[in-house]
Amino acid sequence: MKLLATSDLHLGRHSSLPFEESDPGLTASAQTWHRIVDLAIREDMDALLLAGDLVDQSNRFYEASAELEKGIRRLVDARIPVVMVSGNHDHEVLPELVQRLQGENTPSDEKGPSDEPLVHLLGRNGRWETRIITARNGEQFQVTGWSFPEQQSRYSRNPMETYEPPPQSGLVSVGLLHCDVNQSESVYAPVASADFNETGLDYWVLGHIHKQIVWRESAPEVFYPGAPHPFDAGEVEAGTVRVLDTDGGSSVVPVAPIRYVTLVYKVNDGPESRMRGEFQDELRAVAENPAIRSDALQLLVMTVRCRGTVSVLNRFMEMQGDHEGAYITVGEDLRAVVRKWVEEPQVETDLEKLAENSNPAGLLASWILHIDRNMAAGVAAAGQDGGEAEYPEELRELLDAFRNEYRTLAAHGVFKPVVNGGQVPSEPTAEMIESQFRTRAMTLLQTLITQAEDRK
Repeated sequence: MKLLATSDLHLGRHSSLPFEESDPGLTASAQTWHRIVDLAIREDMDALLLAGDLVDQSNRFYEASAELEKGIRRLVDARIPVVMVSGNHDHEVLPELVQRLQGENTPSDEKGPSDEPLVHLLGRNGRWETRIITARNGEQFQVTGWSFPEQQSRYSRNPMETYEPPPQSGLVSVGLLHCDVNQSESVYAPVASADFNETGLDYWVLGHIHKQIVWRESAPEVFYPGAPHPFDAGEVEAGTVRVLDTDGGSSVVPVAPIRYVTLVYKVNDGPESRMRGEFQDELRAVAENPAIRSDALQLLVMTVRCRGTVSVLNRFMEMQGDHEGAYITVGEDLRAVVRKWVEEPQVETDLEKLAENSNPAGLLASWILHIDRNMAAGVAAAGQDGGEAEYPEELRELLDAFRNEYRTLAAHGVFKPVVNGGQVPSEPTAEMIESQFRTRAMTLLQTLITQAEDRK
């Protein structure tokens, strides 16, 4: 059997872009949902597994619910069973939808063999439920699932505490759960990765986290398929679904028409035409990356982190002009748009030699070297393996001030700091603070060096 697994569609939401897209359907998660339905029908999938948050709570009863129902009815017409659990966003919508689809007026052709329904919502009201499903090819498999209670968008208890292995049936067995793995303080069904080890199932399809994560590769295979549609620059790994082949192995299939990517670009000095050409080459290389490129992809939304000396970066950025939000054609059916340019000045100077001086540049070089050595040793300021970073008193005080500054900024809803293209939590780690402080110190150091050279 081939089982298509996904979660976190959040129908009703749109991708965030730095401009007004002329084709709003491109940013809508509904378009990706219908691509998933197309894929299931075209590739003769035997069932579709959905692990919660299928609609977005802010628009749950209108656009979202209608699009979900439209897709499910297409799957029913193709005789493909749909098995789902609800998450923290759709715990009210899904029971209503399934009741409507399985109601007294449901046409008989919306049922499977022996009048078995083709649409299943498991584990209502936070109670584990196991059901045997007849796949499209006539084979049977077993699914166990738990759904968020209908009146609770938050659930602080571990649902695995009430789990009991289902009776052994000899069938392929799958678990569906919307949960937060290894986050004990979470209010979204916190579980431990070890909770799945002895559950007696073959697969666990999890929802809630928007990036692909495989917690366990051997039986039971435990994974987050990730969100099939990305919504902001922090979701660089979203955009795919997972196909389980019960005869062995699983695969990841890109389905989103839009992807967020981060390009780290080393800017080399040279004639303007060469600088433009080298950047275009880098852009094409990203677009052709097999991990990103797919027939579904139409738009790349890029964060470009430019590295080089201050003078070279200034030339490059002046040459680019105000191109944030401007389209760049990279292929016949693929466009790119730069949502943000990030300048990361690099010092092409011997830091060790520079640190021998007592001037401001020497002091900055010394601090950067301290941080580099600490990070290379893998010992964070907060302490790993019981150790603590050894920093001069002035540097420790500055890092503490920087940490407090970060917390103040992060407390504002409009402030969304990012590191390596991923959204950063409001409580920073010591390594994160050191890395960001080092970047700022490097920028200041390069500026001092450039100013000194200009005075010669």
